[in-house]
Amino acid sequence: MRLMRRTIQKAGVKIFDRSPALELLADFSGVGGAIGVNLDTGEDWIVKAKSVVIATGGCAFLSNALGCNVLTGDGYLMAVEAGADLSGMEFSNAYGFSTDFSSCTKNLLYHWATFYNEDGSIIEKRDKRSLSKILQVNPIYAKLDKATEDIKVAMRYAQPNFF
Repeated sequence: MRLMRRTIQKAGVKIFDRSPALELLADFSGVGGAIGVNLDTGEDWIVKAKSVVIATGGCAFLSNALGCNVLTGDGYLMAVEAGADLSGMEFSNAYGFSTDFSSCTKNLLYHWATFYNEDGSIIEKRDKRSLSKILQVNPIYAKLDKATEDIKVAMRYAQPNFF
């Protein structure tokens, strides 16, 4: 995130921290900016632009998945209020796996796992669709047994809440 901030600041972009957009400025010709409020000062702000890109994340705040509590769908709402049509929203739900004891849905670590059925038999098909079908009727067990010791150390450092 720091690298991204430095890069866009060097390009002349002004960053409004803790200052959510509340509404897009739109008229008959399109969207030309946004208005919002600085949460620390209470000051309103307005930005006028030739074009607007909404990069607010998705809508998954009730999923209980780690980090999704901020995905409130505000961008979708503002776009619709400004006249946008949404299409294909039913195809936008992609959920990661999580363990019984965690809300962590970061699934990269499963690359180094062997998956097992409840009876201990190994699950050969590791693609998401096959695993999802099994999960609809039975639990799946995973053992992180394919990682080297170096990778295991990196795993715990990168995703301590996974363990």
